[in-house]
Amino acid sequence: MSEPPVTILLVRHGRTPWNVAGRIQGRTDIELNEQGRLDAVLAAELLRAHAPLRIVSSPLRRAAVTAERIADALGLPTPALDADLTEQGFGIAEGMLWPEFESRFPDGHVPGAESKLDLVARAHRALQAHAVAIAPGGVLVAVSHGALINAVVKRACRRDLSDYPGAAANGSVTHLSWRPDTEDPANAIRFVERVVPLVEPA
Repeated sequence: MSEPPVTILLVRHGRTPWNVAGRIQGRTDIELNEQGRLDAVLAAELLRAHAPLRIVSSPLRRAAVTAERIADALGLPTPALDADLTEQGFGIAEGMLWPEFESRFPDGHVPGAESKLDLVARAHRALQAHAVAIAPGGVLVAVSHGALINAVVKRACRRDLSDYPGAAANGSVTHLSWRPDTEDPANAIRFVERVVPLVEPA
């Protein structure tokens, strides 16, 4: 009988001023705004019932602070930082508003930007490396970024993307499962569901 999978809960960082303005952040290190700090608290409440054992994060401040607030709320150790969970690099497009990006790069190709293949490869490397440290049936929380989470989830969904839940909102929790005994390591991570926190009124 195969061992139970490790649950990976991917959390998108809380909101930032650039999220609100509609600017592409990429690897530009933008801090959370007040709503973003609340997003982290709300995400922690979604995670509480899963009793996670460990939390890891991108080192960019918007993710790292989200992870710190979650860890504090759940009584977890200080989050480990992993550069492989950093957001996709968007090259010269970072800082642009999305309409400008779509006008200048209608095919999505940006000089100097990181490819989706490289993004998914390093994200999988990070998630599986941290999942190995979790006992079968245990829970890992990983705080990261929109483009990375969306790319990982598309890879983890069915081939026809019929179960793809769409882009990850700030503070959302995406439930994945990882089985170390899967014959094809590229398909070891599978999509389960996504949960979006109810935003408290201002």
